[in-house]
Amino acid sequence: MDVTGANGATSPSTTGATTVTYQTGTQTITYRYRRKNAGNITVNHYEVGTTTQLYKPAGSATPAAENFNGTGKLGLSESLTNKAADIDNYEFVNVNVSGASGVSTPNANGDTTVTYKAGNQVVNYYYRRKNAANITVHHYIDGTTTELYTPAGSTTPSAVVIDGSGKLGTTENLTNKAADIDNYEYVGIDVSGANTATTPSATGNTTLTHSTTAQTVIYKYRRKDAGNVIVKYIEDGTNIPLKSPDTMNGTGKLGLPYTTTPENFTNYELVSATPANHTGNYPPAGSDITVTYVYRRKNAGNITVNHYEVGTTTQLYKPTGSTTPAAETFNGTGKMGLSESLTNKAADIDNYEYVSVDVTGATGANTPNANGDTTVTYNAGNQVVNYYYRRKNASSITVHHIEDGTNTELYTPTGALGPSPEIISGNGRLGTNENLTNRVGDIPNYEYVSVDVTGANTATTPSSTGATTLTHTTSPQTVIYKYRRKNVGDVLVHHYEAGTTTSLANDENLSGVGKSGLTYTTNPASIPNYTVVNATPTGHTGTYPATGTTVVTYEYRRNDAGNVTVHHYIDGTTTPLVPDTVLNGTGKLGLPYTTTDHNIPNYTLVSVPSNANGTFTTGNQTVTYYYRRNDARKCSCSPFGGRNNNITCS
Repeated sequence: MDVTGANGATSPSTTGATTVTYQTGTQTITYRYRRKNAGNITVNHYEVGTTTQLYKPAGSATPAAENFNGTGKLGLSESLTNKAADIDNYEFVNVNVSGASGVSTPNANGDTTVTYKAGNQVVNYYYRRKNAANITVHHYIDGTTTELYTPAGSTTPSAVVIDGSGKLGTTENLTNKAADIDNYEYVGIDVSGANTATTPSATGNTTLTHSTTAQTVIYKYRRKDAGNVIVKYIEDGTNIPLKSPDTMNGTGKLGLPYTTTPENFTNYELVSATPANHTGNYPPAGSDITVTYVYRRKNAGNITVNHYEVGTTTQLYKPTGSTTPAAETFNGTGKMGLSESLTNKAADIDNYEYVSVDVTGATGANTPNANGDTTVTYNAGNQVVNYYYRRKNASSITVHHIEDGTNTELYTPTGALGPSPEIISGNGRLGTNENLTNRVGDIPNYEYVSVDVTGANTATTPSSTGATTLTHTTSPQTVIYKYRRKNVGDVLVHHYEAGTTTSLANDENLSGVGKSGLTYTTNPASIPNYTVVNATPTGHTGTYPATGTTVVTYEYRRNDAGNVTVHHYIDGTTTPLVPDTVLNGTGKLGLPYTTTDHNIPNYTLVSVPSNANGTFTTGNQTVTYYYRRNDARKCSCSPFGGRNNNITCS
């Protein structure tokens, strides 16, 4: 109430009671009334099926419910209608007035009147978006029309079709689907077919508004860069590349499969044609994959290298690890197409020099040089190279076979005309051995004595038979074998008086010591007064007997001598007193003779002649005894000597 116009009014109570005292002037008291408060009327403009407000009430910046304040409005009414005209892109669907007790029945457009009541009332208008044209979103490989993205519910990549039904005016926030497209990365976006699209961001984010016109957005992708696939071709066990690796560039290939294939290399074969990762997918960038094809050289034939003495198949070279000379065998396993550099091994074969090489058995050999250097390439078949060597020349070895104590050669070497030294040529023999021994078997009648090897510096200590071994060197060497004649039987020479075994001269004993094979000659002795009867007895010449004694007997008879005539004369005369005695000299030369005087009666020997006894000589001799007649006296005769009488007178 307002009592400002009634100055006689008392202060009103809370209910407006006042007392007014009349005054001289006009007084005005104004009681004021207001409608009772009613409940509010809330009008929602929902998207059908939601509680999303669509209508922006006056003064509101965002869609909200219309709120009709019921303050002071009890009994009043509000005329309501749909706000489709004010809600872009939506159309009226229906109205729900079940929450408004004071509402009139809505017409087809949802127009209704709601009377304020004591309680709150709610009217819900429902709208749905108008249909818009579809938005088509492609996710292409750049430069193609190949779809990459598989929309939800699809089993294969295809365009994303965003249905425009009920979406007019709504926006679609689009972005690239790289996160959902394995192995691809966003490149760019083409919104030229979408007239509502906002300017895309660097990642292709854009917003489209559903309109009545169909719109198309194209996202472009390219495969991400992957790691490279590096294909190596190596030799088994060595890691030596057979060619530079092949690099399968992973640029733009993430997720793509790769397939590698082995190369063909002359002389090689694959160990495995399908390494574990020979196929697969390109790896992530920075994680290269290495595919390794391992090859091994094909097996080739062996190369056999012989080191022969020329003209023989005698091996000369000792390969490493061998204790005896043997062929070098180069195993061809895994070596097809490789080569072996060969040369002569003269430096390793003592005392030999290189002569030539024969490569006709090695089809992979190149032409050898003057030293026999050649290269042989392994091929499918076995190959043989023959090196030939000859012994170097050494100095000669001279072997003497001499009679001990002389320089007389005893042995006749093969081809020689007479005894001479053995000259063992050193040509082609350096380092070889010569086994020497005595030649007593080839030297009749001699026996081995000793050997002198002081002139042979390589000689081994001789055996008891003189066996020794010399090695041919570059210095001359001399060996001297010494022999002596064997001992054999003796030759005994007798000088007998013919018909007897009476020795006329000492026996001669021709000793057989050291005389084997020698000849002997005997001669009759010169025996005074004798003449040999048999000048050439059996065995008078010959060869010393091997055993026993050869006896040679010379027989002699005495020579005839002159006779010895013994005279017995009267002294001073040649008057014989007795007949002469003649001592026959036949066969008596040199024998003694003895004469005696005669016992002649009445005579006395004057003297014994000087040659009364003597030796038969070649001439006649005379022995004269002289007697003289005795004086008459007494004489006695006594026999003397058996033939003559000695007269002794006294």
